Amino acid sequence: MLDTNVPMKRLFRSLCQEYYGSDASVVCNTLYHSTGKTFQQLCAESRLSAKRCAKALHTLLSHCCVKQTSHATPASSHVNLYHLNTRRLLHVERAASYLQHIRKIFGGRAERITFCFFICGSLTLSELEKLLHPGKISERHRKQLRKILVTLYTCGIIELPVRNETKLLGNCSAIPEEVCSTAQLEETFNHAFISLNSDGINKKMREYESVHAVTSALDDPHAQILSYINTKSSDTLNRCVTLSALTSHCECTSKLTAKQVMDSVRLLQRCAYLSVSHLNDVSDEEWVRLNPEHALHTALFHLAQTTVKHRFGDIACRLFRLLLKTPQLEQKQISELAMIPLKDCREILGKLLKHEYVRMQEVARTTDHAPSRTNYLWKVHLPSVISKMKRELSETFVNLKTKHIEECKVYAAFTKVGGLRHTAQELEGAAQPVKKMETCLLRISRMMIVFDC
Repeated sequence: MLDTNVPMKRLFRSLCQEYYGSDASVVCNTLYHSTGKTFQQLCAESRLSAKRCAKALHTLLSHCCVKQTSHATPASSHVNLYHLNTRRLLHVERAASYLQHIRKIFGGRAERITFCFFICGSLTLSELEKLLHPGKISERHRKQLRKILVTLYTCGIIELPVRNETKLLGNCSAIPEEVCSTAQLEETFNHAFISLNSDGINKKMREYESVHAVTSALDDPHAQILSYINTKSSDTLNRCVTLSALTSHCECTSKLTAKQVMDSVRLLQRCAYLSVSHLNDVSDEEWVRLNPEHALHTALFHLAQTTVKHRFGDIACRLFRLLLKTPQLEQKQISELAMIPLKDCREILGKLLKHEYVRMQEVARTTDHAPSRTNYLWKVHLPSVISKMKRELSETFVNLKTKHIEECKVYAAFTKVGGLRHTAQELEGAAQPVKKMETCLLRISRMMIVFDC
């Protein structure tokens, strides 16, 4: 992500002002591009009073938009430094997509709990209970809440970064790895601030969306089987389901026989999307495990191909696939393998090289590096292409979000003009640019989740 441009800085300041207030926006602007500032430095550079700065800083800390670290100095033993967490601000912008995903995988109650953390930041268990049940909470609801919290913590949706005894948000006091049983976790919830792990949600949704993108390119019944495993295994750590449950589901919904299901699973296993194994030596039950890393790599490869196809055409996409599978080729070899004229091949490769979708390596046969005695080898370096697409996505999002904020201000001023009564058609026409930008922002945000930017 490009953090060096001025539009990105303005965007983060606008997001802070929209979600957390003007004082938080000033603190965000002060901490941007900073390696860390003390509270006294923040007060001096932001020109806020100590009370206002402390309140804004507390809000940003509770929502994990600011991180706190301890730094030793010669004058004193330890000084607290504050850093802006820009990644968290972008995750808050995607709250609607995250909540939709949580509801789909974990249910409506988990969605409401996640929504509370998005709105209020870090909460104790008693505070969360009061928000969800303003009256007296019943024992049944209390057990349901703890069960959901255990599931969300186990899957990395929430975290317990701060002990309740410290009374200071931002200090790290992580839960030890050995705390894994339900009873221990429920006891831990009673003595800690609970906060949202936006990186965990982003990772879960990234894996889910990548598998969903892969299934859209597969034929039935492979797509149905992969989609079912992706949905049912998303709320578990090991991302697996039993083979018997998968077979029963396919027999009921798709009318597939057990042999057809097994053949499809074996094919997906050979393609590295799935693995079949026994969970332990005691049980004979076979488990089908999802491989999200391979699905993510495949999804990114397909997205890169689609981008090249839309920007440069079908022939350029053919050359891109060829160089990705068979690197280190000369122009004449590429022209023959792709079955296109050498002139067209040279022109397309030049465009792809200019936009950093292909690379060229010079291999001189003599020491004078004469062009006639030099081989020019072409290849595609997919990680570099993915990095380039991430940068372009970030820049597009920043520019579009900045324009969206300006259009929202224009629309708000249009609706509040005194002495004029606008018709429904005029209001609809004025709102059209805002709605179109919101639709585009949603699509770009989904792409950014897959690219992890």
